[in-house]
Order: sequence, then C-alpha cells, then structure tokens
Amino acid sequence: MTIKHKQPSPASRGSDSNSAATDPVAAARPIRLLRIQQVLELVGLKKAAVYQLQRAGKFPRNVKITSRAVGWVEEEVQRWLAERRDRRS
Repeated sequence: MTIKHKQPSPASRGSDSNSAATDPVAAARPIRLLRIQQVLELVGLKKAAVYQLQRAGKFPRNVKITSRAVGWVEEEVQRWLAERRDRRS
C-alpha cells in the first residue's frame, strides 16, 4: 500500500514547521568576519575612531579570531551603518 502525502499549498508553506523561516539551521547564513581594513573601507573612519567608538560602546565589538587576530561580524557592522543612515534627517 502506498501512502501519498499531501503537498502543502504555496500559501501554507511558510507555516510548515520545517520551513527556513522557522528552522534556525536552515535559515542561518554563514557568519562573515571583516578584518580591520575591510571595516575601515566600509565605514569610512580611521582605525583610531573605530577603536574609540568600540570602547565607548558605540560600535560593534570585535571578535577574537586567534591570539593575534580580531575581526568584526559583518552583519553587526552593516546594522550599525543602517542605524546611522536611518537617523539622518
């Protein structure tokens, strides 16, 4: 005996418990770390300004990659930039 499973309609696919919207593993994007030069090019600031803002809690914190290397999570830096863009009048 063969059992046929009903295919979800396009409207109900988003509510499927296995959809990418509800499954954090399926929805997860790779984390990309930016090195300091990439951050500087992206935000248009000098190195000292980035570290000063970071110490003041006004810029995303860096992530220790190795004992001598750090990086910034690209998504956090992009979010920081978007917040500044959205604040302009």
